[in-house]
Amino acid sequence: MAEQLLPLFLLKVVLFPDTPLPLHIFEERYKEMIGEVIASKGEFGVLCADDNTVASVGCTARVAKDIRRYDDGRMDILTIGRRRFRITRLQHDRAYLQGTGRFFSDEPAGERPKLKSRCLRLFQDLYESTPGHLPVADLERVSTEVASYYIAYYSDLPLAKKQSLLELTSSEQRLLAAAAALEERLLAQSDEREKNRAVRGNGHFPPT
Repeated sequence: MAEQLLPLFLLKVVLFPDTPLPLHIFEERYKEMIGEVIASKGEFGVLCADDNTVASVGCTARVAKDIRRYDDGRMDILTIGRRRFRITRLQHDRAYLQGTGRFFSDEPAGERPKLKSRCLRLFQDLYESTPGHLPVADLERVSTEVASYYIAYYSDLPLAKKQSLLELTSSEQRLLAAAAALEERLLAQSDEREKNRAVRGNGHFPPT
């Protein structure tokens, strides 16, 4: 597997390949980093991080659009996820963090159109929309792998769950895991509606 030294952006988000990530760059270290990335037309790594932990698996991003530059050096950019990587070594000799990333991809597998359609229906039932508000027909045409990234990225699943989906190397397993998580959210949503109905009915469920 190929390795590459990557500038790293630590964010409280899990980025997936082929998904968009708008960013407002304001910290000095990231102004420097993104300026170099734009100049070299390169890419940088995005790692999910919180106050206590930093993920070891992330996704690279490229700058798709330089939207706005501010007088003080801040900038608004649109980035697109590209390749997944696993950090093998960190480097602290720049203002921003760098790391050697080993790239990986999903194992070759056949398409699963029925599973993909099932996940898209679950997504619509839960959110009354499709990932990124894209037409269903467009999402039906993309590969199982790309669909699995979109569904995982646009869901409001916990970051830990999204991170586990990012690390999977099977599109089928990613869709199956996403479907199970979405079904769980739908069930919880239904239970909450029933509880609200009971409260409105003074503790008694109204007749159907």
